[in-house]
Amino acid sequence: MQLGYLDESQNEAFDFEYHSEVELKGKLAFIREVFPNGPPRILDIGGGNGKFMDRLLAEFPQSEGYLIDISQNLLDKNRPNPKKHLIHGSFEDLPTLLPGKTFDLITINWVLHHLVGPSYRLSVENVRQALAMTSKMLSDKGFLLVAENEYQGLLESNVPSHVIYNITRIRNAAFVGLTRRYFNTAGVGVCFQSKRGWFNIFKRSGLKVDYYMQNSRWKHGLKKRLMFLLLFLRVQRHGHFALRPRRPTA
Repeated sequence: MQLGYLDESQNEAFDFEYHSEVELKGKLAFIREVFPNGPPRILDIGGGNGKFMDRLLAEFPQSEGYLIDISQNLLDKNRPNPKKHLIHGSFEDLPTLLPGKTFDLITINWVLHHLVGPSYRLSVENVRQALAMTSKMLSDKGFLLVAENEYQGLLESNVPSHVIYNITRIRNAAFVGLTRRYFNTAGVGVCFQSKRGWFNIFKRSGLKVDYYMQNSRWKHGLKKRLMFLLLFLRVQRHGHFALRPRRPTA
């Protein structure tokens, strides 16, 4: 994977828990269906400040959690917990950081759109490779739980994904200073997808969607709505996906 990385000042913007209580309860209910006593071993990739992992460990006290993040500043914000293991590293370091380990639940919350490369095609390929790599770390009953932003274009298109990627990849200092007011990832890049875009990537990664939940569309003021029209953007929302490897049919 060829990745571009945010600096620590940009990472600080993600010291936040993006799940609503409704979204959390929906996810917890699904996890309990698969693991009534909780998943024995959890990996949270890009877990940041650890608030999501803390909630999982509180709900499933028999579970053991591993949290990896590239930002040391965010890792330092974690509350100590003997059942939570903090690891400093990037997505692409997983095979060397956790050699031979398997997990019953791997969570990837609002991380995949940050796996940007030097082109849009390579950014999508980074996501595909990351998902294929993590799916190999699942136990027999294990699954991936992914949360992502859905940027739905006019007529259900994925056009905003391409427009926003190209805007945020521009590295001219003056342009970055202007666009960072709207995109924290300015100068590095971001690769959001529509709902259909995410489903296509999951399929190409050898994964099937067992569970899907979306929240209501985000509401914005007139100024932001006008800006979104320039981006060919119609709807923003959260999408939550439970993914398992596709098994070969006999």
